[in-house]
Amino acid sequence: MGDKNAPQSLPHKLFSPRHRMKLLLPFCLLVVGIVWSSANLLPFNSVAESRFYLRQCATCGLDGALQGDQLDGVGASTTLQLQESLNVQDGRDQQAHTRSQLGAAGRNSRYGSDFANAMQPGRVPRKKLVKEAPIVDEGVVAMVDSALDEELEEDSQPDKPPQMEEVDILRTELSSALMQSERRSHGGDTRITGDLQMDGNMYALRILDEIRSYSAPFNAEINATSSSSTTKDSSCQGKYIYLYDLPPEFNFDLVKRCDNLLPGFDLCDYFDNSGFGKPVAAGKSNDSQILQPPSRWFNTHQYSLELVSHARILKYQCRTQDPSKASLFYIPYYGGLDVIRWHWALNATNEKRDALGRRLVRWLEQQPSWNRREGVDHVLVLGKISWDFRRQVTGTWGSRLLEFPEMQKVTKLLIERNPWHRQDIGVPHPTFFHPKSASDMRRWLSHVESQTRKNLVSFVGKDRHLDPNNVRSALIGQCRDATGTNDCHFLECEQDKCLLPDYVIKVFLTSHFCMQPPGDSPTRRSVFDSLVAGCIPVLFHPSTAYLQYPWHLPRNASSWSVYVSETDVKSGKVNVVEVLKRISHQERAAMQSVIKSIIPRLVYAEPGADMAPFKDAFDMVLENLLYRASHSPDDLKQN
Repeated sequence: MGDKNAPQSLPHKLFSPRHRMKLLLPFCLLVVGIVWSSANLLPFNSVAESRFYLRQCATCGLDGALQGDQLDGVGASTTLQLQESLNVQDGRDQQAHTRSQLGAAGRNSRYGSDFANAMQPGRVPRKKLVKEAPIVDEGVVAMVDSALDEELEEDSQPDKPPQMEEVDILRTELSSALMQSERRSHGGDTRITGDLQMDGNMYALRILDEIRSYSAPFNAEINATSSSSTTKDSSCQGKYIYLYDLPPEFNFDLVKRCDNLLPGFDLCDYFDNSGFGKPVAAGKSNDSQILQPPSRWFNTHQYSLELVSHARILKYQCRTQDPSKASLFYIPYYGGLDVIRWHWALNATNEKRDALGRRLVRWLEQQPSWNRREGVDHVLVLGKISWDFRRQVTGTWGSRLLEFPEMQKVTKLLIERNPWHRQDIGVPHPTFFHPKSASDMRRWLSHVESQTRKNLVSFVGKDRHLDPNNVRSALIGQCRDATGTNDCHFLECEQDKCLLPDYVIKVFLTSHFCMQPPGDSPTRRSVFDSLVAGCIPVLFHPSTAYLQYPWHLPRNASSWSVYVSETDVKSGKVNVVEVLKRISHQERAAMQSVIKSIIPRLVYAEPGADMAPFKDAFDMVLENLLYRASHSPDDLKQN
């Protein structure tokens, strides 16, 4: 109300749209200057020490600047840098004081005690976690977000071209800064390392437990009532899923390029049979005494998850053609196949790497179902690791798909998640075994249980002798130096030997323990191959499994695995073979019993198969997605 021509008060004038725009450029320059000058902190440090993974994660010393060759290839957001600008008024001294206090308390916290208990064989965490609220400066956030909105509005004017890339980067860095602000409120050192008690590991596991608290209760009983995605149900109420019919450039056209997605490697045979690959050739290398039943074993590629999941959702009983009925929306974009074609392409530019992902976003924004909730009820399956879709602003590896602001609310299912992102959910790598019925599953479980395991421990892999930071060389040395005849067996992956399931599975079936060190990234498909064969995995890095798979692996990690710090192995402080010798037969049998109970949920059954009463890996995915969709936020918090 009032005369519009009356003089405006000074505060009102300062925060008018015209004056805000005048302040925007200096403010952005200030933020950029602070980010540039404080480029000594990034979210991950020593996530894994292999040289390849250093190029995937923003890894550097918390007190040292990232080197140029590392900065070119990192795959995470520059999260810590912008946080410095958000809290610059508080000063670094106060920040260091807070870090010191939280760091000192971290190892004595209730959560640290629970994590330690979880790592001890036979021990179950005794106390329930309490979710803590993040500390965020909402005023700064609102101001920056408002400025970004005005920049978007200004960029939409006809006389000025859109600057979406710059706006995306600013929004991404703001989002990442908020995540880092929360991370710092929980502990001092934010690194994921081989030391399970480090603050970074504590907080990352807390995030995973938060995901678990918003998921269906974990039940590892083999004969539990099945909610199989292909089992007839009396009602689909609350279970409807809408599958987008994307243009073929987003999926099938990529499959057609199977012969040249990877230079010098033909993937076409691996994309057969809904992504399962060609059946293992009987009589060629398959020993029928190893793979049971012989007809259910395939040469499945580790990057085939997108094809396998798409085939499963096409056969889902409660798939609907009516978007208004759907509780979930499935986006069948083969992002892994899209990004992999640019990894070694000499003519690749970041514009090319991001082009198809940006077209996907534009296509989704034309759909009323997307705009209804801005992607909250949407699901995207990606058959590669999270870091391949989180390219650094100045990097050249991978795309920025998962850093796009539009993708932040979408649930992402990946073979390796980013431990700091609640919308990243890790799901099992596809293995070689794909049952078609419950009888197939029972036959394999009986076969696993009947094995005579002559080897104490085995390692299937290749030496990374050119990478002095990788723990593999030390493990191979300890394995070869083992004194007992059957103490340790090493199968070296020469040529294509480890691509053939009978070689790999035979070693796992005849071993009690299987070493699973990090590869190019912390996770390994071999972890699931060994679990499916009933072999107890020996892990050397928390991100290999403990921080990855909330819906498929029990929280009590010591009930199904053994953990040894890779740092202790490389330094010669610990001999893995000797550690495993000290585990009693009773403890070993208990772990193998737990593993047997979860094998069904680690494999992907044939599309359309009736696996009742078992639930396979994809059943577990749908069960948890639908559980989250059908419960209110208050219900989930009380779970």
